Amino acid sequence: MTELYQALGSGRQYPSLDPKTIRVVRENRQRKVIDTKDLKESIAQIGIINPLIVRQCSIDDDVLLIAGERRLQAALELGLDLVPVRFWETLDPLEAEIVETEENVKRSDLPWRDYALAIARIHKLYAERAATSDGTPWSIAKTALRISTSEQWLGKLLHVAEALSSGKLDSATSIDNAYNMIARASERRAEAIVSDIIANVGAIIGPKEASKETTAESLLSTTETKPERTVSDSRTVSDSPIIAPPIISTVHIAPIICADFHEWAKAYNGRRFNLIHCDFPYGNYKGDDHKADEDFYDNTEDIYWALLQTFTENLDRIISHSAHVMFWMNMNFYEKTKASLTKSGLHVHDHPLIWHKSDGKGVVPGNAVTHPRRTYDTALLCVKGQRPFARPGANSYAAPTVSNKIHPSQKPEPMLRVFLSMLVDETTAMFDPTAGSGAALRVAEELGASSVLGLELDPIHAKAANDLTIRARLLRASGR
Repeated sequence: MTELYQALGSGRQYPSLDPKTIRVVRENRQRKVIDTKDLKESIAQIGIINPLIVRQCSIDDDVLLIAGERRLQAALELGLDLVPVRFWETLDPLEAEIVETEENVKRSDLPWRDYALAIARIHKLYAERAATSDGTPWSIAKTALRISTSEQWLGKLLHVAEALSSGKLDSATSIDNAYNMIARASERRAEAIVSDIIANVGAIIGPKEASKETTAESLLSTTETKPERTVSDSRTVSDSPIIAPPIISTVHIAPIICADFHEWAKAYNGRRFNLIHCDFPYGNYKGDDHKADEDFYDNTEDIYWALLQTFTENLDRIISHSAHVMFWMNMNFYEKTKASLTKSGLHVHDHPLIWHKSDGKGVVPGNAVTHPRRTYDTALLCVKGQRPFARPGANSYAAPTVSNKIHPSQKPEPMLRVFLSMLVDETTAMFDPTAGSGAALRVAEELGASSVLGLELDPIHAKAANDLTIRARLLRASGR
């Protein structure tokens, strides 16, 4: 150490060292090649403003670099005789923690979750230091400048770090993946807020105005001046409007109503749903897992087309402005079904969801000698508006058929869980017009749906499905 170094930016003086005497340990550092071009231009004009942080080794008297490798490299390339330094031992606890955390994020083996948390910690420490020194408000821009990154990237890291403790990013694989999950969830929450407002349009702007076509924009422009009213719940099919209550208010409330979808749809005037699961009877060819269909319920092609017509004609009564529809169907009906759903205002994805029956069961479309057994079922995935997925997923899954059915067309819950996991989160209000065994509703509840509602024409099936659903809720409530 030969003299004090005058830092022009701060006006402070620091001890100085010959940069060639400072040793750098590059083990586990992310940057193996250091770009110093812009920094050299700055140092050549005004010198080094922020001193390097070093530590004196007591064993061999070496001086080790703790922080400031780019500044040191630039000084060496410029041929400077002296660089300003601060010794680790002279730092106050807050400064030491900032430096230590900043150095930690430079490690190449640091997991992305720890990296995000460390960056968030650095931003918090800088803000605390600013508050205790001169009370100047700190900003993301200032932290981004200090750690040589962009405001956009820093903002993304801070969002991810804040959400890590929620458990909702457990399946994320990277910072970008985690941020996309947050963005999708935020968009779905925003859609749910608008849906809730629209659901109460009659109470907010009055029944006469509510009968007009309502958009989110027109509704939001009128909500400030209208008084609030409470709409009572109703659980039965009658001549009066049918209101869908929040179903999961207690584990003992049955989510499935015994009702005819044709009549129910015409009378419904309640909250609209952002996820609809349809598994209408479609008169499939009889096979190994359809032997007893006729003993349980009518299953003909005519019934399928009638239900589809009721669904599309009354869709605006049922579906939210932004929603998904999962629609099971026979591939023989693909073109006509897709055209009908598209005409009703839905966008139908080009590729359907496919459940491959891994136990080989299925239907034979004619003569088994001339036709292969069809061992898969398909569901059209439809969307209204721009509703994003809750999480990414695949469009095919292999699972065996259900062995202990309570309904002839019962789908396996593991398969439903895979497909519905793309569509369900805490913002989901789900409706199933022909609930059958209630499997889709149970899976949606398990995945965190805020409410579910199903219809089932047969009272025996409705009771069995409700019993299973309530049992599943009790098991979840008990932690099993």
